[in-house]
Amino acid sequence: MGKAGWFLISVGLITLTVLVCAWLGRPIPLDITFKQDTSGDDLDLERIHETITHLSSGPSRLSGSPGADEAAAYIQQRLAASGISEIETDTFSVAVPQVDFATLEATTSQGRLSIPIYPLWPNLARTSQTPPSGISGALVDAGGGTDSELKGKKIQDSIVIMDWGSNLEWLNIPEFGGKAVLFRDNPQGTGYTARNKIVTVPADFPRYFVRQQHLAVLDQILADPQARVTIRCRMGWRRADARNILAHLPDTPLSGKEDDPDSAPIILHAYYDSISLVPQLSPGAEQACGVAALLELADYFATHPPVSERPVYLLFTGGHGQALAGITRFTRRLKDGLQKGWPAEDQNTLAAGMGRPGLFVGLDLSSRTDRFGWFCVGRFRGYYEHLLRPRFSMLGLKLSEYASQLSKDLDPTRELSCFVDGINLTLGRGWWTYFPYQSPFESELPVLAGMPAITLASVNDDRRYVDTPGDTPDRFDKERFKKQILYEPGRRVGLLKIVQALVNWKGPFVNAQLLDKWSRLSGRVVWLEPKTNYTPDEPLADSLVVLKSQRGDKYLMGTRGVPAVLTDDKGAYEFDGAIDITGNSLFNECLVEAYGIADDHFIQTNPAAWAELERARSQRGRLPAPLEPDGSVVFAQDMARPLDFPNKVAFIKQDQSLNLVTFPCRALTLYGLTEPRGFIPLKQVVLLEAGTDSPPFQFGQSTSDSTIGLVEENCVSLWADPSMNVRITFGLGFQGKRLVLTNSSPEKPFGEGFLFDRISTIPSMVLQGARDMWNLDSLRIEKLEAHGVQNPRIRKLHEESRHYLDKAGQALESLDYLEYRSSSERGWALESKAYSELYTITNNMIRGVLFYLALLVPFAYCFERLLFAAATIRGRILGMMAVFAISFLGLVMVHPAFRFAKTPLVVLLAFLILSLAVAVIALIMGKFDRLLLQQKMMAVGIHEDSANLEAPSRAPSIWAYRTSGAAPRGAS
Repeated sequence: MGKAGWFLISVGLITLTVLVCAWLGRPIPLDITFKQDTSGDDLDLERIHETITHLSSGPSRLSGSPGADEAAAYIQQRLAASGISEIETDTFSVAVPQVDFATLEATTSQGRLSIPIYPLWPNLARTSQTPPSGISGALVDAGGGTDSELKGKKIQDSIVIMDWGSNLEWLNIPEFGGKAVLFRDNPQGTGYTARNKIVTVPADFPRYFVRQQHLAVLDQILADPQARVTIRCRMGWRRADARNILAHLPDTPLSGKEDDPDSAPIILHAYYDSISLVPQLSPGAEQACGVAALLELADYFATHPPVSERPVYLLFTGGHGQALAGITRFTRRLKDGLQKGWPAEDQNTLAAGMGRPGLFVGLDLSSRTDRFGWFCVGRFRGYYEHLLRPRFSMLGLKLSEYASQLSKDLDPTRELSCFVDGINLTLGRGWWTYFPYQSPFESELPVLAGMPAITLASVNDDRRYVDTPGDTPDRFDKERFKKQILYEPGRRVGLLKIVQALVNWKGPFVNAQLLDKWSRLSGRVVWLEPKTNYTPDEPLADSLVVLKSQRGDKYLMGTRGVPAVLTDDKGAYEFDGAIDITGNSLFNECLVEAYGIADDHFIQTNPAAWAELERARSQRGRLPAPLEPDGSVVFAQDMARPLDFPNKVAFIKQDQSLNLVTFPCRALTLYGLTEPRGFIPLKQVVLLEAGTDSPPFQFGQSTSDSTIGLVEENCVSLWADPSMNVRITFGLGFQGKRLVLTNSSPEKPFGEGFLFDRISTIPSMVLQGARDMWNLDSLRIEKLEAHGVQNPRIRKLHEESRHYLDKAGQALESLDYLEYRSSSERGWALESKAYSELYTITNNMIRGVLFYLALLVPFAYCFERLLFAAATIRGRILGMMAVFAISFLGLVMVHPAFRFAKTPLVVLLAFLILSLAVAVIALIMGKFDRLLLQQKMMAVGIHEDSANLEAPSRAPSIWAYRTSGAAPRGAS
């Protein structure tokens, strides 16, 4: 067969493949039938309101709290009262911060006063726990916390009161050395500003909330200038039980028929727990709208059974506030049961009997809007919309067509539609434009597992008070919620009609099968016991592990988007429900961080690890005081060898493993890291051991979980050996260092470094770092000028920087923080410029020395020929070495570059390494060229043609011989 024949066969096979793929991926015709409900009955708004009021009447429904348990019991009671008898629960554990107690006590001229306070959500792993003796200081009212409001108030070592409605201004308090912040209750505080009161690094800075009823006592304490307050708090990360509740709607089939899309089960689901930045105060009224509507749907269908071949299930999930743990648990359990078979203990459960669901329908409702819509994508996992929309597009179009028929009396030119098709691009608007926040949906998890799911969500509502103690039932907007969910003939479709349409749907819900993008990460957290092991293998039990996707997930609405889990007694952890990078490439470089926290529970669980920490603290001849259980970070990840102990993961498989190696450490957090010359965050942080200026053997750092260029948090946490003094440098990649922290003085310009065991932050870090740079630059300028190297520009920058730094120091002493910030940042910018230019001058001098050393090699060779003309190779080498050494010593004495190196031998060593590298490269290339030349000669028949090539290399030797009067060996 000729080439033409094979070409035609190839074209035919390709064409056949394309046709088969097109046929398999063809859209499946969808059909919807709906039996019009003529009874006029609808959902009972009053009962929904009563349910919301009941669920949000307690202080908190956070998973693990009594309120969450009572809510689960209430849901089961309501379902049973509706005549639903097939109900089952699934209990699982989540990691939540639990508070044992937190009080503020004050000694005033009127006696002792005390009020309860409420810790905020932890800064990543670091809770607001205090040492048993508490933290004490003067009480200062900072208002909104701006620099102008701080003026005249001593922040250093004080406990500061701020308004709950403030934003990121609280970060000024630890920057200026404050000990803690008390947030005064303000009814206008929003969820957005609340979420800005936590950071995604383990910052060692406690924050508390003071309720409205305790503000009078707080003001009384504040009015006494002699008052001293003490805060005592004990809290920690604990495992808590959460529950999923699954119910089967009576009068519908128990399970669907296999391969029959008309009978595939439909699951209506909503979450019932709540979340708040103040864990003890989480009423969650707005967050109860979805579960209240689902309970009302259960009541309605119990009295008005749907005429459908589909099994209908109701799912109430817990753990929503813990990175959607409830729906993740249910989906994983269902996914494994369908793919691998159900274990014996689950064979008779409702979940095992339902079969493969045809559709999940999530309810994510709120009351301060009169519109809702349907959506197939969300922000929690961010599945690529272009992969999902084609599969759900027909579903969205059919629902829109049906809803338009029920609201045909609306004038589209004057009134907004009562519904939104968030699946298709309605009027060109993307789905995300209907949510003024980051919107995570529970329906995203089933979609990851290849099961169709959509969310019915309220739109155009900022859910202002979600995630705050102010999310109370009195803020429920009954009238708008009524317009949103109740049917109004000819004008509003209502929630019930859409749910009925989905329940009575005929055919599949999607045009094509969804792909399985589900991924899971598991591993162990270990540490090295040097007395028994050579490799890290000891489990770190009850340590906290977090997963950062670097997408700014702390801003997700209604949940903690940065998932956190506690390890078991073997150090094992697991993150489930992640998305494969083919579904979202942002999950290509996720960070996994592990922490051991100094609290009683951790100490009791890990006695050997605690003993190793105390041993590490007492190294280098130190005898520190015993460490108290204060909630600080005492074990953290070793990031010194990222290839050996990685902490980055790309979700490329369904099951992956990553072990995390930790070590005993102490941590500090630095604030105010925006570089003033370019207003760019300094994220390239380098730790150096003060004694050697080399990286420590073990160290690590945590940066904000944020998108690229987002600098709201503007802080970083570092950890290292507790007994180590370190210097810290900050840079911007190839742009060089922009700030150094060395703890220097004019007498010791290189600085003594900072001892990790004694500090948790560096107050007024900008001024400290700028002064450290100034002291170091002063030494370098003096050395340069002493050797005749002068640069008026650098001298001017240096002097101007000194002026502003002195001004900043004076402003700090006079408590003028606005002037301090302005002057310190100007001084930093000027000195940073001088530092960069000095660094460049020094490097240029070193490069010049290396160039001179390169010139010394031929000089030494020729000079040896002129003076000694040794007849043996050994003599030549010794003569050249002697000439080179004498010349090098002379260069050391006169060239200023050697004053900037720790020892002249470092420069010599660098030159030798460079020379050897060049020599080895030349030898290898020469050998390679000779081999090629030999092959060429053999091919063309030439035996020898190298005499002319050797002439240039022999010329210097001949010249040296003739100049010295000697004859070359072998000459006649």
